[in-house]
Parts: sequence; structure tokens; C-alpha cells
Amino acid sequence: MSAQTRPNQTQSHNTRRVKYVLNVAIAVPVAILLTILANWIAYRQFVRFDLTATRQYSLSQQTQQLLAGIKEPHKIVTLLPPGSLPEIDRTRDLVDEYARYGKGKITVEHLEAGRGVTRLEAFYVALRERFAKPLKEIDSAVSAGRSLSKKMREQMKEQVKLATDLSNLAALGDGDAKTLVTAIAKTLSTYSQQLETLDTQIDKANKDPLPDYAAIRDTLRQTLRDIDDKIFAVAVNRLERIAQATDTPAPVKEQTLALVDLLKISRRDAAPVLEALRDAVVPEDYEKVRGQLDRSANAVVVLGPSKIQVLSLEQMFREGNAEAAAAANAPKPELQFLGEELITGALLTMTLENPPLIVFVSTGRRPALGPQGEYQQVAQRLLNMNFKVEEWNPAGRPGPMGQPVPGGPPPEPKPGQRAVWIVPPGEPANPMMGGPDMRGLAIEKVRERLAAGDSILLMPSFNPMAMFSGAPDATASLLEGLGISAQTDRVVMREETLSRGQTRATKQLTVSRWPNDNPVTKVLGGAQAIFVAASPLVLGESKEKDVKTWPLAEITGKGLWAERNNAMQEERAKRDPATVGDKFLIAAAAEKKSGARVVVVADPAWASDQIVSYGLAGPGSAELFGALFPANAELFVNSVYWLSGMEQFIAASARTQDIRRVGDIEPDRLRLLRNAVLTALPAAAFLAGIGVWLVRRRA
Repeated sequence: MSAQTRPNQTQSHNTRRVKYVLNVAIAVPVAILLTILANWIAYRQFVRFDLTATRQYSLSQQTQQLLAGIKEPHKIVTLLPPGSLPEIDRTRDLVDEYARYGKGKITVEHLEAGRGVTRLEAFYVALRERFAKPLKEIDSAVSAGRSLSKKMREQMKEQVKLATDLSNLAALGDGDAKTLVTAIAKTLSTYSQQLETLDTQIDKANKDPLPDYAAIRDTLRQTLRDIDDKIFAVAVNRLERIAQATDTPAPVKEQTLALVDLLKISRRDAAPVLEALRDAVVPEDYEKVRGQLDRSANAVVVLGPSKIQVLSLEQMFREGNAEAAAAANAPKPELQFLGEELITGALLTMTLENPPLIVFVSTGRRPALGPQGEYQQVAQRLLNMNFKVEEWNPAGRPGPMGQPVPGGPPPEPKPGQRAVWIVPPGEPANPMMGGPDMRGLAIEKVRERLAAGDSILLMPSFNPMAMFSGAPDATASLLEGLGISAQTDRVVMREETLSRGQTRATKQLTVSRWPNDNPVTKVLGGAQAIFVAASPLVLGESKEKDVKTWPLAEITGKGLWAERNNAMQEERAKRDPATVGDKFLIAAAAEKKSGARVVVVADPAWASDQIVSYGLAGPGSAELFGALFPANAELFVNSVYWLSGMEQFIAASARTQDIRRVGDIEPDRLRLLRNAVLTALPAAAFLAGIGVWLVRRRA
């Protein structure tokens, strides 16, 4: 038995060995092939997953939405140095994302200085050809100027010869006349050489990828005008005096008049050319692109069907807040990447014939825009998207020496240009001070613009005088007839319970649930916003027909009430049963049949720099760590988009990816998740146990 078993055992052992060897021999190449296939798929971007917390390698929903609506082909070209640096690699990767999401409408080309010189030259040649038609006038004027320069040099040779012969005439004598003629001959010879040098310089300038036509025109015109004014005109005048003198000998008079005639011919030839050079204009777009590429060799160029935008690498990165980093004991701030925001803004500009005009109506002590502005952060977001952003204060501003500077008239939108007037909280007029009510003047102007079809963003705030007069402040009065009223005589507060059972009132309230009825808030998801002193809004029946209203933000929960008596003194405020509510509306939108739109957010600071720049490490740290309340800035920007009639571009922007948050779970999904946890998981464990028991039983 044992003898028969050994050969079988040996055969079985050998068979298993062969099987194992074959399995390994097949499995290893298959694994290698699968790895190569997976990498190839990833390289070709057939399947890609971005698992970073901030979605660093994905375009935002806002950008994807914009790219989906592009109809004509666009091109993005990077002009970056060779090598691998984090900033350069990230910029190139971002640009590649636009090509992937552009679905054939966005093409990308990466050009490096010092490499692929032929491709780089071809790019500049193509760029210059795009401006061929706009540059035709200036190019023609410069060509005429150069032709005149060449002609003048030939004429000057004859003029110098004639002046030299005149100075050598014995009849001219050795007096002032000879000195003058000799000086004219020498000066003409000098300017002839100067024109020849200028021609060489222009040849060299024309070899630049994008020539500086303005400098060429100005230099050429100035040189030709100096010759005409300082040489020809003066020489003609002085020589005619010599020829007209009664004591001038006939031979001298004859040669002098011959020289005058030659000089006058040069002047007649120069007149129309100088006029053409004076009137020739370098296209503003060409000068802007040329200047940007001249100032920054490292750039991203976005080329649309008719527009070009140049974004320098320096623009795409901003320094984090060093003070906030030091306060939080954080390492040196990293450069914050703004590339997507700028490139998307450039593409957005190319889809708009007339970017909207955004006017901040400021009547407070601090400006709205600028380094000391209260709304510079959100205004910069609009500027990055290439909106036209201005500020108007009817009261003017203090001048550099403290003197008052008049405000001047408000900006006027161009024909067909959408305009949005942003009315932040302002200081009411003080009747004790006298003088005109600048706040009232500003409100009346905004009322006129609303009636003309413009849109407005209002920020009414708590007004203690409203408790006594019963009338809303001037800002809230703009809502008349729109079915929205602002209760600016009170502030929404919440009663909080402290650790030891004490209670206190707070007017700083957050919102993270947003309605889906209006595009402004539909994309905010679970993003959080904070409001520091919000007054209630009430939606009612509009006095005007065909006015539609939407709620945009509500304070919800228990322990809420609207405080009137101590609205600005939280420590003294007590819950008022007469104004208790489970929710208070603090932001709403309205649209008139005429197309005019209104967004009202009844809080004085919700979009100010002190709120939108608030990060995890406190004020000013949003750039370093991401905004703690990203929905504040998003609500502002989305409102401006909607007010501009550009709701198709409203989506989650790149800024919302600074800090990723989990949004609210829909009720159906929440119910499904609960059922899965309560039933599916125990059932799966039970079935797994039965499976293990069956396997062991068979064994």
C-alpha cells in the first residue's frame, strides 16, 4: 500500500509544483500588464479620482459650468521656464484640467523659454497676426515716417552740398551770413546721420516678438518734427532774410533761394506724414498684452475668438497672512493659489461683450474699496472675474492734505451694460450738523436706477431711531412695493445655555441650511455663514404686479427672538415672549417684470472684510487656512451674478474648496442610511456567520 502510494504522492507533488510555477508565470505578467493598463488609463485620464481634502486637482463646479457653456474654441498657452518647481507644476496641471473639461473647446500648449524656440516664435507670430487689422493704421503711419526719413536723408545730401557751395562763395564774405550757412550745412549733416541711426533702431525694435509701436511712433515723430521745426523752419526764415536784403550780391541771392526751395520741399513732404503719425493710435488691447508680456516672462495667455488675457505667474499666487501664521504658531505661510479664479475670470470675460458695472454706494466714514476699504475682499473677487467695479460717494473723500474733495456724479453704465448698485449700511444724517443729507441723495439716485431697470444689493441694518419713528431707514425704504419689508428696529438673538446653567443672549448667529428655490443659494450646500446683527425681513404681498420673491437665508432653531430695547447690548438683552419665533428671515430676493432684481441681506457686516477674511486662526487668516465662513463671500458673489443676469455662472467656486464640508443629507438618503445601519449591517453579519459555520461544518 505504501509502495503504491509513494509514486502517486510524488506525482501529485510534482503536479502541484508545476501548477504553482505556471500560476506564478501567468500571474506575474498579468499583474504587470494590469498595472501598465491602469497607469495608461490614468495617464490618458479616462478614469480619474481626486482624493485630496480640498479637491486640489479638480476644477470647481463654477468653472465646469462655464466650460460646459463655451461654444467657440479657446486656447490657453503657458509661457513658463523649464524645470520642475511646485508653482510651475501646479500651474501647468491646472491648465491641463481646462483642456480635459473643455471637451475640445479648450486647447492647451505649454511653451518653455529656451526650449522649442521655433514653437515660441510661431506663437508670437500668430499673436501679432491677431492684431494685424487693428495695427494697420499705426503700421501704415510708421512706414510712411520711415519712407520720409529715407527721402529726407537724400534731400539733405543735396541741401548740404548746396549750403557748402554757398558758404564757399567769395561774394558771401566772412560775416554772419557765412557763419549761418556753415552752421546749417553742419546741422543738416548731423541730423542726416541721426535719421540713419534711428532707422537702424527701428529695424531692431521691429524684430521684437511684439514691437512697441507707441515708442517707435513717438520717437520717429519727435525726430521728424524737431528737424522740421528747429532746422527747416528756422533755416528758411533766416535764409529768406539774407536773400531779401538789398545789399546781397546776385550770385548769393540765387543760390540762397535755391537752398530755400529745397528746404521748403522737405517741409511740404513732412507735413502729411507728421499729421498721420500724430493721429495714429496703437490699439489698447495690443498695448495691454504687449506690456503684460514684457513685464512678466512667466505667464499664462488665454486666447479667445476676439480677446486675449495675460495672467502673470505672480498674480496666481498670493502670500498668506504672516501675522496670522505667527499668532497660530503655524509654519511660514504657503503661497495661496488663485490660478483657477483668474483663468476662469478671463474665460468669463471673453464670453461677455460688456462685463457688468458694479457700483458700491458708500456714505460712511470708511471707503468701500481700496487698501482701507470695508469690502475690498469681495470686490477683488469681482475684479478677478473681470467685472467693472467702482465706488461712488456723493459726499466725496478727504484729499491728500485733508481738504474735502467733491464726490462728483455717479458712474453711468454703457448702453446695453448691466449695472448693480450695492448699498452698504450708512450713517444717517445728523440734523444737528446741518448740510445736505448725502445718504438721502445716494438712496434717491439708487431708486432712480432701480426704476430704470438696474439691480441693487441692499444691506439695511439696525436703526435705533426706527423704534421711535416707526419708519424704516433710508436703505430699507428702497424695498417699498417689492413685497419685502425690513424690521430695522430690532435684531434677531438666540438664548444660549452656559455650562453652569446660566443663560445669555447672542446676536452672532450662523446659517448652514440654504433654500434651493433661487440659484443664489442653491449651490451653497452645507457651507456656513455668520451674521452679527441681523434684522428680520418679512415677505408679503407686493403692491406691484408680477413681482416674484424668494427667501435666501433664515435663522432657525429654538430660543430665538427679535430684540428691540437692547439690540446692541447683548449682556442686557432678555428673551421677549412677544417676539419669540422658531425662524427669522434675514435675506431675500425679488425680481420685477421689468427685469430689475433686488437682493436684500439685513445685516451690517455680513460681506465686510472682517467677516470674509476670518479663518481658523482668527481675523485675517482666511487666506492662510481657508475661510471659516465661506458662505458669506459666496452669498455676495452669487448675488452679484444673479443681479447681473448671469445666473448660469453661479456654482461652487474654487474658494469653497479651501475647507471641505459635508453638506446636509437629503431626507430620503438619510432614511436609507438609517435603514442600512439598523437592518443591513446586522443582516450582513448574520449571513457572514452562517457562511463561516457552513464552511467549518464541511471541514
